Amino acid sequence: MVLYYGFIYNCSKMIGMSQQIANGTNRIYKKGAPILYQGEVPREGYRLVQGVVKAYIYDEESEELIVAFVKSGEYFPIQWLLNSTKSSIYYFEALSDCKVYAFSRQDFETSMNESDELKQHLFDRLAREYNNVLLRVSAMGQSKARDKILYTMYYMLEQFGKSKDGERYAIDLKITHGMIASLTGLARETIASELGELRQSGVIDYKSRDYSINKPALIKCIGEGNFIDLVSRNGD
Repeated sequence: MVLYYGFIYNCSKMIGMSQQIANGTNRIYKKGAPILYQGEVPREGYRLVQGVVKAYIYDEESEELIVAFVKSGEYFPIQWLLNSTKSSIYYFEALSDCKVYAFSRQDFETSMNESDELKQHLFDRLAREYNNVLLRVSAMGQSKARDKILYTMYYMLEQFGKSKDGERYAIDLKITHGMIASLTGLARETIASELGELRQSGVIDYKSRDYSINKPALIKCIGEGNFIDLVSRNGD
């Protein structure tokens, strides 16, 4: 199984970025609606205004593998916007009801060329996205199913975690066993078994699709040494 990783550029700290890219259009995509297909030549780029989009591929067994999530304030497909590819590397699909700001690549390039501040933000965010890729590679590189899930839970905490009490973090994303399977490449039966054990040990808790993670307990399970290596590569 081979999983290819790439960058999805987060510009959420760029105040008024959507206004700086001229001639754009707001669009609505319902949950489950395709936005881009793998291999498709995009006609425009997007800034996600509201909702969550998943970027994914299919493996050789036609199983879906999630590469990354696009969150509010992020731009995609960044490889095409930066002229490094002629088509979309991934499938992009609305994971929830989404609102996007669509614009041409020419208008994106014009905005970038006219603003040194935007260029610096681009560099900074690409560096951070590189570190996020390392998190995903670390998860996929684990040989044991439990470790794959632990590292993936840390990735989800970093991406969607909202502190509840300093130790426990609510994951601001509806999670299913199928989603975790798509993130890790593991069978759903294995996911269910491992999540049950992690729940019993107090690392995670969940009700339906709402998950929370006990960060100190998660770090303990990963191992202090492994965690230090993990966050040092992730720029924390």
